[in-house]
Amino acid sequence: MKILLLTNQLAVYAGSEVQILELYRYFKAKNDVVHVYANVFGRPVVQHFAAADLIGNIDDIDVSEYDLVWSQHSLFSRLFKHKQTGKQRISESANQRISESANQRISESANQRISESANPQIDKSNFSLKIISVHLSPFEMFEMSALPYMKKLQANFVANSEETREKLSSFGIPPQQVTVSHNAAPDEFVQANTGLAQLKKIAVISNHPPTEMVEAAKLLGQNGVTVDFIGMRTTQVEITPQLIGGYDVIVTIGKTVQYALLSHKPVYCYDHFGGCGYLNHDNFEIAKHHNFSGRGFSKKNAGEIALELVSLFADSFEFAKNFNQSKDFLLSCFVEKLLANAVDTHITPDLIECIKLSVPAEEKLANLYQGHVGLEKTLVNLYQENIRLKNKLNTAGEQLRAIQGKLSQVASGLQKNEKD
Repeated sequence: MKILLLTNQLAVYAGSEVQILELYRYFKAKNDVVHVYANVFGRPVVQHFAAADLIGNIDDIDVSEYDLVWSQHSLFSRLFKHKQTGKQRISESANQRISESANQRISESANQRISESANPQIDKSNFSLKIISVHLSPFEMFEMSALPYMKKLQANFVANSEETREKLSSFGIPPQQVTVSHNAAPDEFVQANTGLAQLKKIAVISNHPPTEMVEAAKLLGQNGVTVDFIGMRTTQVEITPQLIGGYDVIVTIGKTVQYALLSHKPVYCYDHFGGCGYLNHDNFEIAKHHNFSGRGFSKKNAGEIALELVSLFADSFEFAKNFNQSKDFLLSCFVEKLLANAVDTHITPDLIECIKLSVPAEEKLANLYQGHVGLEKTLVNLYQENIRLKNKLNTAGEQLRAIQGKLSQVASGLQKNEKD
């Protein structure tokens, strides 16, 4: 099978990028031909792809060559920007011949030549493939902008959660046309939790850790619990089964929740949206419905977070150890189900003309995002510089206090000598 994966960005370790990386590895392991296009490429994520499989210019892609296109972030219409339909070419060719022989009737042989010259290209505007329209958020309207033509194409829809499927349904997409991925994770994350029921080391895996979580980490550190922050604003690394296995608790939202669940690690579901805290029998289905995003729950303060992480650890350890819904979150199960139910779309000249109407809007979205990426990098750099300055100030403060302590000792000594 020949597969094209489309996404807006492949740069940092974030949900959409990692999803493309995992699908790429899955299909490559099946010996499929896999090509990837993104509006923005960057390190560190891009280094995990073979250079020959990356396409830098969307205009170089001939979509008719592929069996399946996975499209997230509204890029699909741009594949047709320069694709002429057979109808257009016949008309242009006929008009040219009519002009050249304005005073002559077009003979049957001339019509035949026109048809023959257009036929090789007409084939490129009459073909079939599986189109997967992918939606990763119920509130980001960028995710929904392709719906008008995807619905007309009768594409196969994928939602990352029931919450997102409901949003698609509100726009007229039949629920039965939507496969929920539940942010499925590679099978390699399935591993037994061999750790002890002791809380010593926590990983906070987030590209946007809230202030209350940062403050909670300080409180936990004062009580002998090590807390490591992993993410775009601190340390960017690929999340692997080995990394997950090295911690007693994973504090996170989104895709990383599935990694921890498959590894039978306690999950404290909390981030910038708030969250339920430790996943348990009472809150699991609600959290799952909302893609383990933290939505559907309230925010907590630093003291509450630190207290819950310690006091409720034992119960969460048992829940994670006995977790038995792994099949719902396996990438292999999801892809097999998707391909088994996916239907082909037959692309015709009329459909191409319809799709092309969305090209200007999708090009504008790409341009806006490319500008957004630059701003985001600047903000991340400023955030990291702020952390460095804070650390320097803390170090300087400690040094100052040490000097003040020594001066105080010297002063006390001088006073004692004067008395003597």
